[in-house]
Amino acid sequence: MAVLHAKGQLAVGDPQDAFVFEEPGYRMARYCFEATGATALPIPVDASGLDTSALPEGDRVRLAFVTPSHQFPMGAVLPVARRLELLSWASRHHAWIIEDDYGGEFRYGQRPIDALQSMDAEARVIYVGTFSKALSPQLRLGYRAVFLLIIYLGCIRNLKAKNST
Repeated sequence: MAVLHAKGQLAVGDPQDAFVFEEPGYRMARYCFEATGATALPIPVDASGLDTSALPEGDRVRLAFVTPSHQFPMGAVLPVARRLELLSWASRHHAWIIEDDYGGEFRYGQRPIDALQSMDAEARVIYVGTFSKALSPQLRLGYRAVFLLIIYLGCIRNLKAKNST
């Protein structure tokens, strides 16, 4: 959860900012982003995952939290066309996407699903995952894959915050 809270603070810096969240979705992640002061904008999920036609067009949306490879809790896999729509939306809004790939490797008898991040030409996707499903639920060990640009932006934001106080 600390990873999600930190990424949320990087992406949504103003209490007037908002984030997109799958409804239904992973509640603990939603609570982490709400703790930054941002407003949750629930987007409905259907049999194909996040309904990208319902994504907001407002300029205050800074982040989308999605589980495209195995939507939690419904289990839908986001089709390629919707993945491309989500990436296009993020590009138009200069928004970040946090892709939680907690179970993308578990496709018994099938090849794992390519990550949304692998389709991202603009480095807008922050990929996070966990070893808890593969190793042990008690382990609670996660990881993230980020580009140096994201780390740099986080450092700049922290420096600005320290200098303004």
